[in-house]
Amino acid sequence: MEVLETLFQSDHSVASISDIDGSFPLHHCGRAEYLENNFLHKLMTIYPEALMQQNARGETPLILAVSLNASVPVLQEMLYRYPRAARISDSGGFYPVSLLWNSWVNVRKGATGQPVLSDDEAEVTEIVKRNRIQMKSVTGKGDLEGDLAIWWHKMEMLLRVSYHKTLRDALPNGKQWRVVHAAAGCDGCPPGVLHFAMKIEAGQCEEADEEGNLPLHVAAGAPPYIRQNFEKTYGSRIEMLVKKYPEASRKKNVKGELCLHIALRSGKTWDSGIKKILKAEPRGIKIKDTATGLFPFMLAAIGNKNPSSDEGRAQAEARARSKFNKSEWILMTEADQNKEIKAIIDNDQLMTLDTVFRLLLAAPSQLKGGIPKDNVESMYLINDNRILREKLRELSTEVHSMRRKEIDGGVGAERRVRFLDEDPNGDANESEHEEELEQNMQEVEAYLIQDMKSKKKEKGKKIEKFKKFYMKRSKRFKNFLRFGKHKK
Repeated sequence: MEVLETLFQSDHSVASISDIDGSFPLHHCGRAEYLENNFLHKLMTIYPEALMQQNARGETPLILAVSLNASVPVLQEMLYRYPRAARISDSGGFYPVSLLWNSWVNVRKGATGQPVLSDDEAEVTEIVKRNRIQMKSVTGKGDLEGDLAIWWHKMEMLLRVSYHKTLRDALPNGKQWRVVHAAAGCDGCPPGVLHFAMKIEAGQCEEADEEGNLPLHVAAGAPPYIRQNFEKTYGSRIEMLVKKYPEASRKKNVKGELCLHIALRSGKTWDSGIKKILKAEPRGIKIKDTATGLFPFMLAAIGNKNPSSDEGRAQAEARARSKFNKSEWILMTEADQNKEIKAIIDNDQLMTLDTVFRLLLAAPSQLKGGIPKDNVESMYLINDNRILREKLRELSTEVHSMRRKEIDGGVGAERRVRFLDEDPNGDANESEHEEELEQNMQEVEAYLIQDMKSKKKEKGKKIEKFKKFYMKRSKRFKNFLRFGKHKK
């Protein structure tokens, strides 16, 4: 420590020099001893850009600080200066939140096969076992004490910055801090964190935020968590929240959105949450999305990201990496890596098609416009009646305006008097005029009805064409499942 301070005092530029791995001095300062004499604070003040730098392994100073079990003040200093670091992952797909979780409950091994935090695997295993027992006994926030309380305080800091993008007490737009919402919506947050947060703050599962979103709404729109091969399976965040509070599936947020619509727009498939949501609220399959006006099966067809895009491929690569140890992935040839990535992309496309098929299977009437057969005609008649009423109201207003001009004084009255003087049968002519106007109104009604019928017929042709297209896709999907290839 004294040597570092001497070097730093003699030349401040050393803070901006990286080593062969791309690590800056700040990457190695996560331990508590670097808080002495404000050394860490000085280092971040001289060269704050190091906080956003990733080394050859994709690690930021924050990620390494979490790996080194840095103290709360060290993490606070880093998060205050560069909040975005909480949403950056390393090359292995670990975010600070997932790294902190796995360092507490799992024996995470590195490329050499040894535990990351210690050379003694038996020691790490014993520590993890003790941590899990301690977490299992927790039933509320009052049960947090000792090392577990410190660890959870760090976790809440990372969740707060990841979800709200700030560590300050006053959150943006007057929002309140809700740890369950944050655990449900943070990118890279393990489902186990949400499971533990629900034990501590169980009431928040039924609490809506300022936008009317329950935790299930938040989880429905969040990116799926990529589970590493050594992690315990908790199930998806959607599955846990539906089980805890199934009524959330039928509640809408301020925008009038259901969890089902949010999940489909974010690319969720049948097995990644849609099945659970529909089981809790089957009526949602017949409701249109307020944002797009589309039925659920239409959202499923277009809601996922383009797998050929850079973002889609990056997600597929991260999922492919998670199936192997770091050393195994590095030793694979580029062709083998691309093969694994392509297999995941192809499977995603198949799951999207499967989701569309299952949604149509559950509500086939939507191919005819989404209205049950016995109610189609009545719905059209109701719509026709509404349009005709609006047209008649406009015509009645126009007629009333014409009559007022005839009755009122001025030029209108003079013309009316002249008209009556010149034609002794003026009253009769006026009566004929009203009859002609009434006849015109009837002709307008007939025209509008005919126009609506033609539009209805045109719409029926489009629906029939759409139905044939999806029935063809459905047939190809069945052949694929049966024969393993498309049968033309």
